[in-house]
Amino acid sequence: MNSRDGNGGVGLVARNKDGTLVGAAMDTFKRLLTPRVIEALGFRLALTTALRWGCSRVIVEGNAHQIVQALNGS
Repeated sequence: MNSRDGNGGVGLVARNKDGTLVGAAMDTFKRLLTPRVIEALGFRLALTTALRWGCSRVIVEGNAHQIVQALNGS
């Protein structure tokens, strides 16, 4: 995230159960308020991409502890 203008981006890599790369995606955002918002949008990108690709089992990893807790219902 660029703290001067609030622009940022997210990306993901998708791997199968053997660790082989099966795809990647990214998105950019303009004028967002906080890094936490961008992190949440990254999770949304990962989950919507997994649904679009027809994935039945998904593990999403991230470093925003509060976002991870919220998604886990904690």
